Amino acid sequence: SPDAAVPATGAARAHRYGLTGKGVTVAVIDTGIDPHPDLVQPESRLSSWHDLVAGRPEPYDDDGHGTHVAGIIAGNGFASKGKYVGVAPAARLVGVKVLDKDGGSPISRVIAGIQWVVENKKNLQIQIINLSLGAPAERGYRKDPLSRAVEEAWRRGLVVCVAAGNQGPDERTITTPGINPSVITVGSIDDQRTIP
Repeated sequence: SPDAAVPATGAARAHRYGLTGKGVTVAVIDTGIDPHPDLVQPESRLSSWHDLVAGRPEPYDDDGHGTHVAGIIAGNGFASKGKYVGVAPAARLVGVKVLDKDGGSPISRVIAGIQWVVENKKNLQIQIINLSLGAPAERGYRKDPLSRAVEEAWRRGLVVCVAAGNQGPDERTITTPGINPSVITVGSIDDQRTIP
């Protein structure tokens, strides 16, 4: 949870130096983003929304995963009176819904979400893509379609952060697009109750 993860990753120290994500926009390609108070109070930081699943014009999350991820990234602790604060609590978010209510999606829809972010990067001032999702890789990172899509986003100037997957730590357990060397692939940590 953020009350452990933020200090364990060094983000709490960054906050003390005034590094809060202000002026940064992160596109969260996931199951959607619910307008949770930590993201929309006292003013909304959900700056844009695109739904490739149902085409709905207002942000929602019928699974909860994307909202959880958005909170880790940019929750400001409004609902918990400051207990649960994200890594970049002043960052703006762009929600891109590609995963359905069960967290599933064809790879083509995830790629379409990445392409939409690339096409709208300039007008929405997006600097970062977050993909807390993955799939088994097809034929290595150079040929895998999802891996190639994130590399193209990186070539266009976006920082791409991707989940390593949940199968590790054995060899060949990192999913696509985390296998691409152009992206920042993030695994989980167990702080063993040793938060600094």
